[in-house]
Amino acid sequence: MWVVLLLAGNLQCSEARPDACYQEAEVLRLAGKEEDRPSAAVRALLSKGCTWRHGMSCWMLGEIFLDGRGVEPNHRRAARYYARGCRLFEPKACREAGKLWNWGSAFFKSKTFGKHYLKLACDLGDEEACITLHIETPR
Repeated sequence: MWVVLLLAGNLQCSEARPDACYQEAEVLRLAGKEEDRPSAAVRALLSKGCTWRHGMSCWMLGEIFLDGRGVEPNHRRAARYYARGCRLFEPKACREAGKLWNWGSAFFKSKTFGKHYLKLACDLGDEEACITLHIETPR
């Protein structure tokens, strides 16, 4: 469906439509079989979307930098993108920030921050975060 919309010119990545940046990036990523190694063009679209306050774009950039998909793995950059996505109310970004702080590299070890982000994700309706939070903090 996104391919049809993109070809019809209905989607245009802009500050007024930052969600279109994410959608264009997904079309490029999937059409180019780039699931494992997103191209610079995909990252540029996601970066624009994140800059223009689209939380899912920030979350996806966090995923790319955490796993090193097409770039050197960079947990600090991933954490920044997750935190920005969480501030934009993207539950997946909050959940991943929480997981990174709870179980990430030595730089990120902070159960306090981890629980904070997991609680935000749970409050935003992320079921996985709620389950993780309740496992971490039994009643």
